[in-house]
Amino acid sequence: GFVVACATILGVALAPQALAQTISGIAFRDYDADGVRDTGSITATGLDDEYGVADLHVSAYIEGTLTPAATATTCGASVACGGDPVGSYTLSGLSTSVVYRLELTGLPDFLESGAAGSSRVVFASGGDTGVDFGVANPAQYCSANPDMVTNCYSNGDPLAGGDSGTDPWIVQFPNNPATDSGANVYLANGTVVGATWGLAYHRKTGKVFAGALIKRHSGLGTQGTGGIYTIDVATQTAAPFANLAADYGADTGSLAGRSLPADRNDPNRDSLAFDAVGKMGLGDLDLSDDGKTLYVMNVKTNTVYELGIGDSGTKPGSATTHALPTPSCSSGAFRAFALNFHDGMLYAGGVCTGENGGGASDLRAYVYRHDPSGSAGNFALVFDMPLDYPRGYATNSSSDNGDIDIDAEWQPWIDTWADYEALNQPQPYGKQVIYPQPMLSDIEFDVDGALLLGIMDRWGHQSGNANYSTDFDDTDTYEGTAAGDLVRACPNGSGGFTLE
Repeated sequence: GFVVACATILGVALAPQALAQTISGIAFRDYDADGVRDTGSITATGLDDEYGVADLHVSAYIEGTLTPAATATTCGASVACGGDPVGSYTLSGLSTSVVYRLELTGLPDFLESGAAGSSRVVFASGGDTGVDFGVANPAQYCSANPDMVTNCYSNGDPLAGGDSGTDPWIVQFPNNPATDSGANVYLANGTVVGATWGLAYHRKTGKVFAGALIKRHSGLGTQGTGGIYTIDVATQTAAPFANLAADYGADTGSLAGRSLPADRNDPNRDSLAFDAVGKMGLGDLDLSDDGKTLYVMNVKTNTVYELGIGDSGTKPGSATTHALPTPSCSSGAFRAFALNFHDGMLYAGGVCTGENGGGASDLRAYVYRHDPSGSAGNFALVFDMPLDYPRGYATNSSSDNGDIDIDAEWQPWIDTWADYEALNQPQPYGKQVIYPQPMLSDIEFDVDGALLLGIMDRWGHQSGNANYSTDFDDTDTYEGTAAGDLVRACPNGSGGFTLE
């Protein structure tokens, strides 16, 4: 009876040798949502490849049955690829004379079927190849030519009533100014936001969140060191959103009495801010994939503040806090700054500074991963690297003061201008001052899952331009020159990353 029923479903009784065929394909990240896996140089998106997704499950069913005729797991993690691309699969023991229903399962919460031309259910027969499944994270969608938004800074106190405050401090500009129409749009002046760094775009409300940054010579906004602001892109208006200190009891530091001028052209000393850079205020901001949770780094305490803002982007009454782990730093301290929310996980990072008499060998960067579905504060180390690698020169050309080569290698953090003067370093081009200090300021991900680390030069926020030193006997003005970096680490197949 069983053999007859099976033959009825198939329309033919299959001999064992008829079940010798395979169906193969790949599950891939369909970034441009066209249902086709693109490889090589993709003109429309600028991607090199639409990469495969490991550890998804593919099952082949004969219509009318609940037990799969064959199963496979896409390769790259628990299954070796054997030279095939990550995300590949092969179903074996199938027939050329049967149309099978293939189902893709095991997708994590952040992935869905591609928007066009692909599905988690497809049909194929034994011997078919290129039976692909396109999947996508809707949060990673953007239009072909999105505008960009960036922070700008002006010298002085933006709240003092002078032209420093009326300058643009948050600016929107075309993705490709050489070919895109449009010009700069000044979204916010300094009279509300002041100096900021972390930015996050809330799609549901069309607003940009911006967080306070301690930057020498550039004053803070109305919310002080713990300030978070919203900028409405459509109306080009800025407003206070929250103050981590006042609203949630955070210790973000205090910088009262900086004596900054109202006029952007007036040099100043701002000695109180010199050591506070990277040690007070806020670092990066980021939003969860669904846009309902805003994450903010408090650099004073190395603590992530989790704010449930919902679809309406409303300030919550309370915040969840996540203290980062503290790695063992030789002759220094751990200073966190960077954040990124990627594929359902929050990433946070910082550096060991070597600031307590250490050397370049004491500098190290760390990246941790937090699972929002787990307990508060669950952070796992996924990557770390030394920062004493060679970087060439910050400047190495003929200057006003002769041929001067100044190394770009990262140096331990310093807390006074006198520490810089003690180096007796030559100053090219008049009074150009250079002293690179690493801050892990941003975490991003490439299309293949590689980790991209933006390492900012703290000196750029300590030194300023056409401004005085902190020494009141020194009447010279100086030009600070920063030397940041970008490094890339590849997925290692076990949840971590290896420096490229």
